[in-house]
Amino acid sequence: MSRTIRVAYSKPLRAPSGLAVEEVPATPGTRAAGWPFRTARFTVPAGVTGEPDQHEVAELWMVRAGEGVVRSGDDIVELRVGDSVFFPPWTPHQATAGPHGPLEVFSLWWRQEER
Repeated sequence: MSRTIRVAYSKPLRAPSGLAVEEVPATPGTRAAGWPFRTARFTVPAGVTGEPDQHEVAELWMVRAGEGVVRSGDDIVELRVGDSVFFPPWTPHQATAGPHGPLEVFSLWWRQEER
């Protein structure tokens, strides 16, 4: 029996800015319920800044399409296809898509153990 699992994303949830988020549900009874991480993909429309985010989990973004910037504290990091950015727990972050098309990001997040 194969251990490979195809996962399904939820229907897009739209924020006031127009940012659309699709998560892989991890509710009891779903295949993702036992994973040590959560995952989603999101799209920021061209020229739009998404809502600021800050949380108790570590997060990794991988840029699937488009370009833009992420503001994280005092840092501003340019984003392009193939880039990845890591946010430690409680690090504020906010994405802005470039003017020529949407910014599409794949996200993984997990509880990071204290060291």
